[in-house]
Amino acid sequence: MAAYLNRVLTAVPEHEVHEAFLRFARGRLSGHPRRLAIFDRMALRTGIERRFSTILPRQDPDGEAVDEAGLYRRGAFPGTATRMDMFETRAPDLAVRAVDALDLGGGLHDITHLIVASCTGLFLATKSIVFVDSITDLTRQAMLYAKQQPEAISERSGKP
Repeated sequence: MAAYLNRVLTAVPEHEVHEAFLRFARGRLSGHPRRLAIFDRMALRTGIERRFSTILPRQDPDGEAVDEAGLYRRGAFPGTATRMDMFETRAPDLAVRAVDALDLGGGLHDITHLIVASCTGLFLATKSIVFVDSITDLTRQAMLYAKQQPEAISERSGKP
């Protein structure tokens, strides 16, 4: 039995945070000109122009908290369990937005699997929905799944 990727769609969280992230990181490096120069060079080389989050950043990057809700306080960022809870509540909404944008109409019931890649640093899986933290992990998970399927072969090499 062959498996096919029928459609791909993206959805991003509502808050663009790239500039806020850069301001925050640069603020943490003030007083360290060499480190700041290295950070600026690294940030430029990433090629990242836009970064999105479900977390609304504060307009003042020098305040006590980085975000409007006060979850990310300087020196006391939330731990993995708290971030996982946030991911668990927010990622499904993003997935629903992406599926809605497919405009499937009556074909919605034909969806059997949904894969959501995100840069949260977390992983959450159910029977037919997989949320992963990066394209690298997405690739790893896809390869593990494919290896478990006796009929899975590589179209490029013709090998299992």
